Amino acid sequence: MGDPPKSDDIKKDWKKKYIERIQNPSCYKKTKPSLPNSSDPESWKKYRIDLSEYLEHSLNIINAYKKTVVESKNTPKNKLSRDIDTNPFSYYKNEALASLWDVEDNISTLIENLNLEYKLMTVDETLQQKLKNYGSSFGGTYVDIKEKKVIINTLNNSLADEIKASLEKENHKNMLEFMSFIPAPKKKSMVELSSSFQNITQLIYSQKPTDIQCYIDVKINNVVIRYENGITGRFWRFFSEVKKFEPELIIPNARHKYPGHKRANDLSLRGYITTQIWNGDGMSSQRMGTCSLGFWARAKGNVTLNYIVTAGHCFDEKYDRSKQKYYYSPWDSSEVKHYLGTMDLVRNKGTYDFGIINLQDRKIGATRIRNSDSFLYNPLFIVGSRVPTSYGVHVCKSGKTTHITCGYVKGLGAVTTNTFGVIRTDVILAGKDDYQTCITGDSGGSSFSYLQDLRNVVMVGITSSSFEDFNEYVPIDIILNKAELELMIEGDDETSTSS
Repeated sequence: MGDPPKSDDIKKDWKKKYIERIQNPSCYKKTKPSLPNSSDPESWKKYRIDLSEYLEHSLNIINAYKKTVVESKNTPKNKLSRDIDTNPFSYYKNEALASLWDVEDNISTLIENLNLEYKLMTVDETLQQKLKNYGSSFGGTYVDIKEKKVIINTLNNSLADEIKASLEKENHKNMLEFMSFIPAPKKKSMVELSSSFQNITQLIYSQKPTDIQCYIDVKINNVVIRYENGITGRFWRFFSEVKKFEPELIIPNARHKYPGHKRANDLSLRGYITTQIWNGDGMSSQRMGTCSLGFWARAKGNVTLNYIVTAGHCFDEKYDRSKQKYYYSPWDSSEVKHYLGTMDLVRNKGTYDFGIINLQDRKIGATRIRNSDSFLYNPLFIVGSRVPTSYGVHVCKSGKTTHITCGYVKGLGAVTTNTFGVIRTDVILAGKDDYQTCITGDSGGSSFSYLQDLRNVVMVGITSSSFEDFNEYVPIDIILNKAELELMIEGDDETSTSS
């Protein structure tokens, strides 16, 4: 709880110091901030001060490390090697948001972007409410973090001026600098887009095409149908009839396939944490292979009934439930560890893809998400839930195979079909164009959004599947309502980190 380690101390053995920091981060924190339990303004003021000191402390450690290597006689002279060796994050970005936003793996930069995104979300929420009465004059809004704006697709410039004047009158003048009214690219209003989407959805139910994703893409300003190459012949009637709604037809291709982890799978650098069951870790069964753990929940009104939520398709319905036993399997390990349980409720063939594993009265679930690729922020603490309402904001996922990756929200309330023709609705689509961020083994893993401190997160749902560069997520509110569950969050149970 004292002052940060001095540069000279780190200089003696920086690797040992970093391993110690990963294994026991609390020893290196000037203050370990936790969310206040009340709405008292003074409590929240203290929390922000503690958080600021903690982050400043972390930055000091990183800067001391960089200085140490720069002064080392063994530092390579060529620029590429020098960049890698003088910055522990330049070769592989440990924070997934840095990879998404294409920014340096720098804490202050990431937090600045998170604060900006939160501001833009607030602006977007205000605009969405305001534009409800102008549905035929605007083509939707989306957050553009790189432009630092909320983009509003506009069909009537005079009404854009009216919206601005209304916001000024309501003391929202400070929001105007974060708004950009542009001509709607396809000249389609949200009324028209919503109508086309509903008509195409009905066509999907009647024609049952496989392997498609259908959603409103606000940035393109059109309904988009992404489909598997080669299916147009088998479902020619669907593609023939859908033309009248003028959707954007896309055959997706993730040109940048997931390359595997660039860092060595050295558990000594990941903190030796292999016995704690954290969300995003793997699970396996003899029948269905490997999936990932989503989140810990309990039955409404019965605190003794504990469950782990995962993807429903991780259950093989050809076999009896009692014969499908699930076991814990951590990141970067083929070892099967603790017995988890059997699946109590399965939603796979219907609209939603989720299942719940009955832990009975054993409190072996976790309110934390594994993030062992990060030097500073492992694990992540679940402090609540929030389903995104803005296009363009970030959503991340933690999974057994690809660990934590992030994407931009591309579609809300999307309709998708899989290879077997099962139709899913209310799907969240997120991804980074041309980049594959989810593969086999990640199904069922946690999907979440960061708050403003890179440590606390809110649950968005679970990973259902992926299609090239887009991932599909089942919203958490639907899971909790349909299964009659309550999300377990940090602080709900002192034994939440037990194994």
